[in-house]
Amino acid sequence: MDGLFVKAPLRTIAGLVLLVYYCRGQSQLIGQHEPIIARVGDDVILPCHLNPVMDVVGRTLEWSRSDRNNMFVYVWRSGQEFEKVKHSSYVGRTSLFIDQLSHGNISLKLSKLKLSDRGTYRCFIVDDKKQTFIQLIVGTPELHPGLSTTKQRCDWFHLKKKKKTQKINVSMF
Repeated sequence: MDGLFVKAPLRTIAGLVLLVYYCRGQSQLIGQHEPIIARVGDDVILPCHLNPVMDVVGRTLEWSRSDRNNMFVYVWRSGQEFEKVKHSSYVGRTSLFIDQLSHGNISLKLSKLKLSDRGTYRCFIVDDKKQTFIQLIVGTPELHPGLSTTKQRCDWFHLKKKKKTQKINVSMF
């Protein structure tokens, strides 16, 4: 009977040791939980990075539209951009911060926004099967005359109308 009481704690300890061993050094892919809001014509950065930092220069990285059958926006493979698979509407408008890949920064710069750019983007490290999703909302000044958005922080925006400023938190339903 005494042997039974000794074996149970030993199994628990062995399980914890294995869990710590396998989880040790694992990076987590971080995006942004709040949607990114921008206007037509703006340039925007869709944030995506590893924490803790890990060099991804030699990895295969994919940015795609998860709401459009995973249409490729940007692909990094074998240490360079792989343009053959990029959707034509993103040619000349997307880039990574190449000098930051060694620091785990996989953020995507998307230039000259179009209304059709609004949607859900997927940042994916193919080799590690890690992914995160970022929501992009694109608006036009014509939809709300007199309103403009200015980014204060990653998750806060000011709406300005007739010299009054209101601070709002944007959330998706």
